[in-house]
Amino acid sequence: MHVLVVDDNITIRQLISLTLKNASDIKATVVGTGAESLLLAKHTAFDLILIDWSMPKMHGEMLLTEMRKLALHHHTPIIILSADSHDDSKERARQLGADAWIVKPFHPVQLVDLIRQVVSEPRCA
Repeated sequence: MHVLVVDDNITIRQLISLTLKNASDIKATVVGTGAESLLLAKHTAFDLILIDWSMPKMHGEMLLTEMRKLALHHHTPIIILSADSHDDSKERARQLGADAWIVKPFHPVQLVDLIRQVVSEPRCA
């Protein structure tokens, strides 16, 4: 499984990268900006995308919207990472096409379990 991780915080990127590396069946590509992720996503298929909701320059809401416009990732599962646990933010993300939401800080096992769960769910084509 190949996961794209988008988070502006280097510590979070390192934590997620290490967590996914330890899950032997998951390969991670990790970037720090929405612009970087869109450049990759235009030409690379990912099995799942993790997006930080609160990033400078390109907020997670905008990135999620742009990802869903890409034919290659129109139906790719997307999980939002955020310190925000407000229901209105979660609902907005769901309306824009997010499949799940995980609140920071999270336990590494919780993240891996959520990734596997979301990828295994039936997708609309």
